[in-house]
Amino acid sequence: NESKMAGSKAVDSVINNFWDKYDADKSGYLDKDECKAFIIEMLGNMKKAKKLKDEFFENMFKQFDVD
Repeated sequence: NESKMAGSKAVDSVINNFWDKYDADKSGYLDKDECKAFIIEMLGNMKKAKKLKDEFFENMFKQFDVD
């Protein structure tokens, strides 16, 4: 049980670090620019960042943005 709690705390820490890095305005949400920064970095790590076209990102963001 202690092992599960330690694992859960580790996951929470990773998520909090991720959120702190990309939620630049500390709103608790990733706005369009913050989301794009995250995606570009992740694609960059996969050597595909230059292939992310603005139009594609705009369409994708509209599909997932609920507010």
